[in-house]
Amino acid sequence: MNDLMHSILFAQLVANKRLVITPEKNWLAEYVNVLDDFWVRSVREKQEIQLEKSGSSTPYEWAVKALANGGNVDARVISQALDWVVRLPCHSPEMDRLRSNVQQASECNLAASPVRATATRLLLILAESPASMMCLCLEFKTRQALEGNPWAQRLSVEKMEGVVSARYFRATLSSTLYALYRDAIAQKVRDKISGNVVSITKPVGISPLCFIQRSEHE
Repeated sequence: MNDLMHSILFAQLVANKRLVITPEKNWLAEYVNVLDDFWVRSVREKQEIQLEKSGSSTPYEWAVKALANGGNVDARVISQALDWVVRLPCHSPEMDRLRSNVQQASECNLAASPVRATATRLLLILAESPASMMCLCLEFKTRQALEGNPWAQRLSVEKMEGVVSARYFRATLSSTLYALYRDAIAQKVRDKISGNVVSITKPVGISPLCFIQRSEHE
């Protein structure tokens, strides 16, 4: 499982760095571009979810809607994992870790501009095996601080900008390609894992890994 976690974290760190240098870049595009160096994606889906003009909803509800609209063959497995993740206690060690980086970015944004919406990405990665994964990513902009369990938090539409982007892909790790990068990637992420990765054991035959990424520069 180390190769999977190391490569995912490495891709996110590289995407973060590229957006610091060039803020107009698309974070998710940069993320998957890095993964494509050693992961082979076999299924790719993309949806834009239009928000109501008022009211509130949760990232969990957006994810369920995207899965229902997409006709995804993996929808049942992903929904099971989401149902479990959304019920994680707000102050569990997993949620505390997930929120820590988000809150740091939020504080930076509020100091710079109290009314600026912050780009936020919620990733749910399901590891079927050490070399096979499914990834669901929601991307949205909100002026609302994330609290509790971000997947279950009700977010006000009035405090959001634009649409909610939902991306899904299934991928298999190429052992031949990754062998070229394994040692270098392990070295680069060695000191980053404890502060960025939460691995959760889930009784659905797969292991979910949850990530939150929030931009300081958008």
